[in-house]
Amino acid sequence: MIMYKLMIVDDEPIIIRGLREHVNWEEYNITIAGEAENGMSAIKKALIIQPDIVLCDIKMPVADGIAFAKEMNKMLPNTKVIFLTGFSKQEYMLEAIRNNVFDYIMKPATAEEIIKSVVKARDEIEQNFIQNGRYHKIDNFLSDNLKLLQENFVNQLLTTSMSPEKIRDNIETLSLPLHGPRYLFLMMYGYPSDNWMLVQKIQTVFAQFDPVIIQIAKTKMVLAILNVDPSYTFGDLVAQYETHFLCSDLIAGAVICSEIISDVKDFKKVFTDSFPAAQKGIWFPKGQFIRAAEISRINTDLSSDISNMKKKLFDTIRGGLPNQISASAKALFQALVNKKMEYPLFIETINQILNTVSILYNVDENVYIQEDLYNIAEIRKIFLERCKTAGPRQQKYGGGQLGRALRYMEKNFSTDISLESMAADLYISPTYLSRILNEKTHLGFYGWLHYFRIQKACELLEETNLYLYEIAEKVGYSSYKIFSKYFLSLTGKTAKDYRAQYQQDSFA
Repeated sequence: MIMYKLMIVDDEPIIIRGLREHVNWEEYNITIAGEAENGMSAIKKALIIQPDIVLCDIKMPVADGIAFAKEMNKMLPNTKVIFLTGFSKQEYMLEAIRNNVFDYIMKPATAEEIIKSVVKARDEIEQNFIQNGRYHKIDNFLSDNLKLLQENFVNQLLTTSMSPEKIRDNIETLSLPLHGPRYLFLMMYGYPSDNWMLVQKIQTVFAQFDPVIIQIAKTKMVLAILNVDPSYTFGDLVAQYETHFLCSDLIAGAVICSEIISDVKDFKKVFTDSFPAAQKGIWFPKGQFIRAAEISRINTDLSSDISNMKKKLFDTIRGGLPNQISASAKALFQALVNKKMEYPLFIETINQILNTVSILYNVDENVYIQEDLYNIAEIRKIFLERCKTAGPRQQKYGGGQLGRALRYMEKNFSTDISLESMAADLYISPTYLSRILNEKTHLGFYGWLHYFRIQKACELLEETNLYLYEIAEKVGYSSYKIFSKYFLSLTGKTAKDYRAQYQQDSFA
C-alpha cells in the first residue's frame, strides 16, 4: 500500500502540533514526512523529502507561502500545495491560481475540512498515476472558485485604483469578457431569493453584449457590465431593451444606467459617481431605465424638518397620546419617503428611529428591518405599528430607568458614547443616571461600557479573522493599548492568547 508524504508549513507551532497529533493520517494512507516554520526552510526540506502534498500557511517570516508555492511550482510541480491561511485577500487567491495551488482553506478550519482537501489531493495524485503514469496539473482551485474570484476582482476594480498592467493581467487570468471597446453599467436591486433568475434574464436579454454580471459587494444590488460600440447611446438601450424589464417581478425599482465608459481604468470613477444614484432606484417604477446623472440631481439631505419631526414623534410617545403618536409617525415616514434618499440610508434611518422607539417603550427585542425588504408599504405598516406599541414591560435587565440604560448601552457600546450623551438620549439627568448605575449595579457607567465592549470582542476573536487592532476599533476603543488593558483585566488573558486558546480548543 502506497503511503503519501505530507509536509506541514506554518509559523504557529500550535497549528503544526494540532495537525500532527489530532489527525490519524495513517488512516488515509498519509504520513507526515516533514515540518517547517517558514517558506525558506520549507523549500530546502521539500527538495530532500519530495512531499506529495504540502499544507502551507501564507503569512510567515523569512519567506511566505506565496514565495514557497512559486518555488515548488518550478522545482516540484507535481506536489500538491494547499494553502491553510487566515487571509482571504484577492491578490493571494490570484497568486494561488498562478502557481497552481491545489486548494485554499480559510482558518479557522475544522479537521474535517482539512482532511477532505488533503484526501482530495491524494486521490488526484493516485488517479493521475493510474491513468497516465504521470502527474497532470489540474487547476481545481480556479475551476471551483472562478465565479467568486471574478466577482471579487470586479468589485475591487470598482472601488480601488489599479495599474493598467494589473488590470489586464487579472482580466486575462480570470477569463473576464471585458473586451469593449466601450462599456456601460446597469445597476438594479434584485430580490435575493430570485437573484439567480435575474442574472439569467440579464444574461439572455443582453447576450450580444457579452455581459459581466456580479453582485456589488456589501449590497443586494446586481451590476451588469455591457461591452458596447462607441456609437451606442442611452436612447438605443431604452428603445431595444427597456420593455424586457418594465414591471418585472425580479426587480425592485428602476434600472440605473451609467454614462458610456471608454476604458476599464475609468470604472472606479464612473461607479463612484453613479452608485449613489443606483441606491435611489428603489423609488422609481420597476424596470424603468434611468440615467444615473438624472437621479443624482435630486437633493436628499436630511433637513432640520426631519429632525424636528423625529423629536415630535419621540415627545408624543413619552406623552402617551395614541392619536398624536399615529399622526406624528405617519407624517415622519412620508417625509422620509419623499426625500428619495439612498435606500440603505432610508432603512438605516428607519431602524435608528425604531431603536429609539423601543428604548422609549422599554421594549427589549428591537424590530430590525432588513435592507432587502423592498416593499415600502410593508415597511410603513411595520413602522406605524411599532410606533403605536405602548406599555412598558419587564425585560432582560428589568424595567424602569436602569433597564432602559443597560439596554441602551448594550446596543450602543461601540459608539463614542458618554454618560452625558446617553442621559440626553434617555431623557434623564446625567447625575441621576450615574447614581442608579452605581447604586443598583455597583459597576457604574464605565464598568458596564467596558463589559459590553470586551464581551463583543471575545465574540469577534472567536468568529472572525480580524486583526486585534481592528477588533478594538469595532467594539469602540480608539486606543489598542486601552483595549488590551481592559481585555486582560476582564478575561485574565491577552486577546492574542484568548484567540489561540479558542482555536486550539476548536481544533481539538
